[in-house]
Amino acid sequence: MPRLTSALPCTRPDGYTCARAIQAPVSGAKQEAGMAKAGTVKTTVQLAEALWRRARIRAIEEDLDLQDIVSKALEEYLRRTTPAKMKEGGR
Repeated sequence: MPRLTSALPCTRPDGYTCARAIQAPVSGAKQEAGMAKAGTVKTTVQLAEALWRRARIRAIEEDLDLQDIVSKALEEYLRRTTPAKMKEGGR
């Protein structure tokens, strides 16, 4: 299981300061994957820092990528919810 070993400060050009995690090397299928999965899109989302940190830690504990955690959560949300238009009797 990869283990978070420390964090390095990083500063973006706009002055935003964050911490960049350093973790143990990844091996096996994840290392070989090295490229985006076919049929995927890259996007940017803003998350509360506490939520991001909890998700990142869980991903590390479960030996997953953060994108796997986010994808699973979004799939679960979409599976459980009904679109607002359907609730209101719309088309």
